[in-house]
Amino acid sequence: MDIRILFLTRFNWFLSLTLLLNELSGETLRDCFFLLVKSQYLFLQI
Repeated sequence: MDIRILFLTRFNWFLSLTLLLNELSGETLRDCFFLLVKSQYLFLQI
């Protein structure tokens, strides 16, 4: 599998999860973006 496809899939999954959490918790978009970046960083560290 192309690593770029995998990365984009992971990115979209994190984005979708972040948006879902935003809907549930009412956090600001800025906080969601921070969560997204943090999640991506942790994923890349694995």
